[in-house]
Amino acid sequence: CNHCLRGCDDEKVDFPLALFKDLCKQGKKLGHNDVCLTGGEPCFHPDFEEMIDYLYMNDHTFIIISNGSTIDRYKFIEEYDLSKMMFGVSLDGATAKVHDTNRARGSFDKVMKTLAYLRKKGYRRRMFSTIGKHNKNDIEGIMKIAKEYDVKDMSMPSVINNGPNSSLVLSVKEKHECKDKIAELYGKYGVSVRIP
Repeated sequence: CNHCLRGCDDEKVDFPLALFKDLCKQGKKLGHNDVCLTGGEPCFHPDFEEMIDYLYMNDHTFIIISNGSTIDRYKFIEEYDLSKMMFGVSLDGATAKVHDTNRARGSFDKVMKTLAYLRKKGYRRRMFSTIGKHNKNDIEGIMKIAKEYDVKDMSMPSVINNGPNSSLVLSVKEKHECKDKIAELYGKYGVSVRIP
């Protein structure tokens, strides 16, 4: 995605499973039980199913942050206890025209199908919307979709300049205007929004 802070090196390097398990053990010893699986797209990790097994077997709670385009790869999770996990889905626009601007063409429709699936199955869910010049006028539409799909919690950080995405970065004034808009819309839609 154009606004992402993660680099896309030509060489594919997956996070080592042994290191993942070790960090989870260390975190647990320090009183941290929550794990966040993000990416790219976490389900493409070759050991993804084993990671999920490990988290359940060791009584971790966790969130999987997904771009929402690959829900079929997550269906194996249905056999697990849903109370230990949450899905985070990225939605950057209330229409395909806006959302797909910085993501793959057709991804908006996939995200809508994913949100419907997660609601139907009863998964706890959160939406992540990165706000920039491309979608600052779509905030209300995004929050309306959150309410429509019973998403109670959102995160709406603004685009952070990584060089290539500088045209998407909001000015300080625009950031304040967006924060004010989000606060105003909370009463209308009842969706809690974190603005990191």
